Amino acid sequence: MHPLFTIIQDQERLWSLGEGMMGQLGHGTKIFREKLPVQVRDLNAHKIVKYACGENHAFAINDQDELFGWGEANYGKLGINIDKKRLKILPFAS
Repeated sequence: MHPLFTIIQDQERLWSLGEGMMGQLGHGTKIFREKLPVQVRDLNAHKIVKYACGENHAFAINDQDELFGWGEANYGKLGINIDKKRLKILPFAS
């Protein structure tokens, strides 16, 4: 069974809820379950224009075309050469 999570966009802000054991909620923790939407605060300084959720990871793009990713990175899911969870939301190098 795969964990379930979702991201909700409210204007330029992202909110997430669901199972977050791989850091895919973007809250900087490996919380088991968030039952109510919680704001993804690490992206507050950015105007998010697009986002996508994978199995246990997520991406967001801001209005400056910067790409952010977080969650499980195994098997290249985040496009970076690490084999663990990325709990902190960081921009990818351009």
